[in-house]
Amino acid sequence: RTSRNAWLESLGNIAVAPDGSLALVSGHEDNGFFISTFAPDGAPLSSFEISAAWKYAHIAYDGARVYALIENEVFFAKIGGEPVGRFELPPGLNKDSVRGPFLADQSRQLWFVDLNDLELLKFAIPILTNPGATD
Repeated sequence: RTSRNAWLESLGNIAVAPDGSLALVSGHEDNGFFISTFAPDGAPLSSFEISAAWKYAHIAYDGARVYALIENEVFFAKIGGEPVGRFELPPGLNKDSVRGPFLADQSRQLWFVDLNDLELLKFAIPILTNPGATD
């Protein structure tokens, strides 16, 4: 069950943070789509509604923020759902050939793989002043 005390529906992509906590996409057209986060012991932490456009989003999770690749844009939000920022991948990339985001171990980078050009794309992650804050 989620932090909203609702059952998970139609699970989508899942991402595990370095501390063992996880974030996942779930939902259904009838009830909406959500990103829910869980502590390493499985206890629900948060759940926030997302646009239906995010239902197939590839996500990464660092324990404080969720990063989602939608088309050629990367969105990031605190675990309570508050938007933190966004950026566009470089022009000219074929959105269907890009995989990621992936968190690079301890380097504060998001990585993406361009399967067409066999290229690794690296982007710095902005530092939060209060990483555990949800508001």
